[in-house]
Amino acid sequence: MSSSSPAGNRSTWIKSVKAETRFLIHIIITYRCNLDCIYCYQSDRRQHDDLDYDKAKKALFEVLDEINPENEGIIRFFGGEPLLRFDLISQLTADARSYWRKTKKTSSNLFFGISTNGTLMNDEIKTWLLENPDVSVTISLDGTPHMHNTNRSGSFEFVKPHLDFIKRYGVPVKMTISPYTIDGCAEGIRFINEQGLECQANIVFEDVWGDNESHLGYLKAFSNELAKLVTYYADNPEIPRSTLFIPLTAHLPRPVSQKFLESFLCGITKNMITIGLDGNKYTCERTVPFHKNGSFKNFDLNRKQLKPEECEECPLLPLCPECRAYNFEYYQDANRKTTFHCEFLQLQLRASSLLFFKDILRLRASGELEKLDEESKIALMKELETATFIEKYTRSLYERIVRN
Repeated sequence: MSSSSPAGNRSTWIKSVKAETRFLIHIIITYRCNLDCIYCYQSDRRQHDDLDYDKAKKALFEVLDEINPENEGIIRFFGGEPLLRFDLISQLTADARSYWRKTKKTSSNLFFGISTNGTLMNDEIKTWLLENPDVSVTISLDGTPHMHNTNRSGSFEFVKPHLDFIKRYGVPVKMTISPYTIDGCAEGIRFINEQGLECQANIVFEDVWGDNESHLGYLKAFSNELAKLVTYYADNPEIPRSTLFIPLTAHLPRPVSQKFLESFLCGITKNMITIGLDGNKYTCERTVPFHKNGSFKNFDLNRKQLKPEECEECPLLPLCPECRAYNFEYYQDANRKTTFHCEFLQLQLRASSLLFFKDILRLRASGELEKLDEESKIALMKELETATFIEKYTRSLYERIVRN
């Protein structure tokens, strides 16, 4: 995937994708949490013990041994709420840094991250973070105070005091759009931007959108919100765009003969590994419950054919994300894509295309279009072909939503 486009500001997407090109080591610190978010898929695991430090340290060193010292590695601490065991985070950070320096003879390409709900930040943790600049922090912020409180246990007032501190990391905050907050998500993204933060927003993969009538209502609400965002970003091209807007760098339509089996934005089996509470190594943190004694049972990731058939034939497939672990949760088959997000994704791609058209008009009106070098113009024409194809392909869905 190309990292940039002459037509618009992709910085939020670039940061999100760049993070996934490193080798990632996820360490689950605990499944315990001080919140009870409405979309949490870990709520049934809260009674587990916390991370076994000695076993996790041994596993971590084994993984670090396998990383090419010329490549970047990033260790991310997850939960539950990982800051419930800040002691384990600080210990493992020091251990990993020391071991990396000893074995790789460098410390410049090993980084750390903490994914937190942001409510437990305190002076001790902030001081430690300032003393350890190779550690960054990512928080979840689900939009306006009301939206965040709706999704995340009324916790905005506990997060708000720490937003200025979080800004120093330049990392997009994660915004999850649920059925309860989809109507108003444009306002939520604008609110996040107004706090000086970038927004990594996503629609959930899960089956949460109800019957056909409810599903259509949510699609209509999402379409309206995306239209507001198209206008917002077109009028403010300097603002980094939410990841709801997808770069159109996969050339569409793809040739009929081209088979597409790879997962878009799913790093499973590629560049990441997870260390569970027991110190065992897993393919990703969401697959941990599927393992028996450290190995998969019927969890085959060797995809020879994409299912269902309509996905295999879909021309938008190269731009369609999936979660292989959720595939398995729902179908007991990691290679069969869930499609609950399908029409929402089509609306995202349609909005991305409409915004791209506005970007072209802006470049032309300002004279910037003529100043582009030949390579950039060729890239722009390919994106224009893709955007035109997507707009035509998704028009019937849009018209169906409008009629209802």
